[in-house]
Amino acid sequence: MIHLSGDLLITTRTGRFGKFNVGNLVTDIGEFSVKDSIIEEYEPGKYAGIFSVSRIYPHSYFAGGRVMVEVRAQLLAINLNEVDVGEPELTASLLTSDQDPLDESAQTARPTLAPPLSAKENVDRNVPLPEDSDMPNDVDPDVVLFGECWPLGSAVKLDASVDRGTLRSQVTRLKALGYQYQPVGQVWHKK
Repeated sequence: MIHLSGDLLITTRTGRFGKFNVGNLVTDIGEFSVKDSIIEEYEPGKYAGIFSVSRIYPHSYFAGGRVMVEVRAQLLAINLNEVDVGEPELTASLLTSDQDPLDESAQTARPTLAPPLSAKENVDRNVPLPEDSDMPNDVDPDVVLFGECWPLGSAVKLDASVDRGTLRSQVTRLKALGYQYQPVGQVWHKK
């Protein structure tokens, strides 16, 4: 792991799974794309600080009929000393199309087996269909969404290691409940 000081420019994009954040880490040794879930909680803006990078690697994907190649930095921790929230000035690297990281996860997790059977095919083969939900009707969906973070207090720190879809749902729900994210401490506070 290395520690790099620099600026992280975060923008919000919209994909087929909704809004997602992408970042561009600008350091003395170069510029790197950041697509980690650790930046999902942040508002668009410019964040200056020290960034703990576990890996720098090349990555390619298809977007808009083109192959995009970028150098990514995988962030483990962010220690901020300056925050400028608001849309950052768009540089050439921020103007490119970005693939939703949930799309990337779906592509890497694709099974090599036959496609799943339809509901009719399942019935025809006498395979029981899964229940829509194993949860009783009286279970609060927030309890399920937040897991060990429940019950929520006046300050909430989310676990960025959960899957990105869950983290996005948690962020959306916290905003709806009146919480505001404080990037310097990386904690949600009740307004």
